[in-house]
Amino acid sequence: MVWVCPVCGEAFTMLCNLKKHFLRTHHDGSYCFICGKEYKKVALHAAKQTDDAHLAFSFLISRPSCNRFPKRVKEAVEKVLWKE
Repeated sequence: MVWVCPVCGEAFTMLCNLKKHFLRTHHDGSYCFICGKEYKKVALHAAKQTDDAHLAFSFLISRPSCNRFPKRVKEAVEKVLWKE
């Protein structure tokens, strides 16, 4: 069971390592890879969406801890990024 990067498919045993990888490798600060569009405030855009993919993306680009996030976001992250 691993956490999988939604962009490149690289697998991680720890969620924090996936988050660090995503921020360093794939996130440029303005592009939403879910919509395929540029936004001035992509974090705000992603946080306003309700689908699982955007909620997981919102988690990946947020700066706070890997361990503290709302239940709904946790469910979306597990559904989208966790692979058995």
